[in-house]
Amino acid sequence: YPAYSRESTVKPLPRQRGGRGSLPPLIVDGQWGRNTTRALQRWVGVGDDGVIGPATRRGLQRKLDVRVDGSLARVTRRELQRALKVKADGAWGPVTIRALQRKLNSDWRM
Repeated sequence: YPAYSRESTVKPLPRQRGGRGSLPPLIVDGQWGRNTTRALQRWVGVGDDGVIGPATRRGLQRKLDVRVDGSLARVTRRELQRALKVKADGAWGPVTIRALQRKLNSDWRM
């Protein structure tokens, strides 16, 4: 599971107004927080409640074209790391999280 940053250091993303509005970019700091979760949820096409649940995990698996079972097992984590072009060891860490934050900033015009 991702290591979430302390809640006091996380500022909520502003709400969109109808459709894909403009949002501020993620801070690429290697810390997994609510904003990273919400950006990931929007990128994979699920509701952005800031909580990684089964719908988020399934959405990520569909995006990565791996078996959709709703888990963040090592196979899913490794495939995400391959897509991000970082060491595919299956572990969440700052290198993987920074790469994901950069990807979300570049692929999803926030």
